[in-house]
Amino acid sequence: MTRDRVTVITLSSLLAGLVVTVWLSFGIGTGAINDYEHFVRYTARLAFFLFLPVFVLGAVTQLTDIRLAKALRPKRRLLGLTFGAAHLCHMVAILMLHSERGTWFTADDAAALVIYSLLVLQIATSNHWSVRALGRGWRALHWVATYAIFTGFFVTYLGRFQEIGGFTFGGLFALAAGAWLLRIAAFFQKTRARVTAAFGTANRAQTLLGWAPYNDGSPTPLRQADAQSPECGVLRRGPAHHSRSTIRSKSHRALFHPRHRPRYRCGSLFLFPVRRARCALRQR
Repeated sequence: MTRDRVTVITLSSLLAGLVVTVWLSFGIGTGAINDYEHFVRYTARLAFFLFLPVFVLGAVTQLTDIRLAKALRPKRRLLGLTFGAAHLCHMVAILMLHSERGTWFTADDAAALVIYSLLVLQIATSNHWSVRALGRGWRALHWVATYAIFTGFFVTYLGRFQEIGGFTFGGLFALAAGAWLLRIAAFFQKTRARVTAAFGTANRAQTLLGWAPYNDGSPTPLRQADAQSPECGVLRRGPAHHSRSTIRSKSHRALFHPRHRPRYRCGSLFLFPVRRARCALRQR
């Protein structure tokens, strides 16, 4: 699937969706204010359907082997910009509704205005120059904006389903909940892989520092011949108690270099035993 083909399909989907929403709202409407309310509702649903692939694409490629998802993964920026254009059309629909009613935004719309501000920042920074200029802040900004937009959709459809019910709002809420469950499953799978890698690093470090586990799991010193080998770089007698300065071999130092340590996600309670094991390992 070439880049031009993906661009044509994405833009055609956006234009076709806008034409359908305008026709459903004003083409077969009654000409009253209800037509503007329908236009707001239909543009929101169009933006939601364009947002779902952007939100779940990473989780789907991580959990499954679907070729289409892997082919669309490099095109997430294009999909995100398409969704941004659709959501800005939804904002135009809201302004048209306020103009028709003669009203304006209130304090209850503060959360929605914050989400739209994040959306504008996300669209404005969706380029290579912003990635280089912002550095790590670019990823944080887009992460916060993405989850803020998803939270807005999730809370809106949950409230509509509780108040109105029906198949339409129930289906929209089910899609939002399913997307959220996919992201949670992908997060736990990634966390499990990091924990496994961290434990593997700790076990290799124990072996290099002179401790080898028995079958029952109790640590015992390596043989004296292994301790005297030039590879270890230091003579060990009995249980090895080494600080980081006594690790003379370059391969041993590389193991403790910050660049080779597994990265942890802040606030993850699942990695607390790993941190405790590594701290105990450094104190030996």
